[in-house]
Amino acid sequence: MSCLSSNKCKSWDEFREDARKFHGLEFSPREGDAVPKAATVGTLLGMKFPEASFQLENLFCGGELVLLAGLRKTSKSYILADLLAAAAGGKAFCDRIHARRPMKVLLVDAELSSQDLQKRFRQLGQLYGDTKWTANFGVLAIKDHGKKINLLEEADRQWVEAYIQGEQIVAFDNYGKLIPSGKGSCPVAWRVVEGWFERLRSQGITVILVQHENKAGQLRGTLKMEDDAELFISLKRPQDWQPAMGNKVEMHFPAARHLHGKQLQPLLVEYAEDENGFYRSVLCIGGTDEEVPAVHEDVVQDAEIEEYNLSPLQVEMLTKVRLEGEARAGDFKGDSRGRKSSNISRVLGELCDARLLKPMGDSKKGRYYVPW
Repeated sequence: MSCLSSNKCKSWDEFREDARKFHGLEFSPREGDAVPKAATVGTLLGMKFPEASFQLENLFCGGELVLLAGLRKTSKSYILADLLAAAAGGKAFCDRIHARRPMKVLLVDAELSSQDLQKRFRQLGQLYGDTKWTANFGVLAIKDHGKKINLLEEADRQWVEAYIQGEQIVAFDNYGKLIPSGKGSCPVAWRVVEGWFERLRSQGITVILVQHENKAGQLRGTLKMEDDAELFISLKRPQDWQPAMGNKVEMHFPAARHLHGKQLQPLLVEYAEDENGFYRSVLCIGGTDEEVPAVHEDVVQDAEIEEYNLSPLQVEMLTKVRLEGEARAGDFKGDSRGRKSSNISRVLGELCDARLLKPMGDSKKGRYYVPW
């Protein structure tokens, strides 16, 4: 039975094929097709479009255009890589923003070489613990190829697109490095690039584009960019920030089509490194991040609960580690209904024995646990 009249289509390709077969509609006309016709409202009302679902919960869905912008030195590239790593590993950027399952992602970086990026990824490895996310995280460092990219040229767009091999998220860092100097504010240039992005998005690929803001806190370039994006993330230093305060940056959401209410609450992100490792904390501005409800369904599957005969406490603790990416025994004392430290340690050991969690770090300096 057609997905246009029964269940949701699984993909846009399936939707377009059914539209052609059952209604004679050509959303992607091919040479030799009959004269195209417009859909009627009656036809549209009967269609079952592919259901939009979050790739990163409470942030963006598949097939969206996301702008990530900020002044220079506001950790745009680092937060981008962090979000991509969370998606690639099926892990959590914070309690509010997390991926339910691993996805393939590609970073097209026009600023740094692979050698420059290596340190950043090693630090992210400390945040996410295991290495599963690294296999899903593709990197195209354009500098390694000894060329400059001009996305206004069809040949260069095709060169980049050849590296897109089934990724669900493709990120570009940054717009100013991907087009000729002086074209950043040109609406015509943006229409060329956005038209290519639209073609990628029609395949269900989310496109994330890094762009700079000016000193007034406004997006550089044409306003058409903000109009076309489903989500605009603006990064800013805290108002009283000084370099001695370390790497702290606020995430604001000035424009978002599919986020509402507490999903738009700004976040304060802090990165720090000491002799014990590299750390990241994320809090909602004006309160803790836990004030914003997270979507926890399916983090621990029913099949897993049955297979491993998991207790409610085991499910609770496993869910927390999977959402946050890592946790220490002390992290459970405040949210495990007053259970004793000995019980928490015992349950962590049981989850490790079942290969659902993996212990990391030196027990003397601070043992922590990550998803297996």
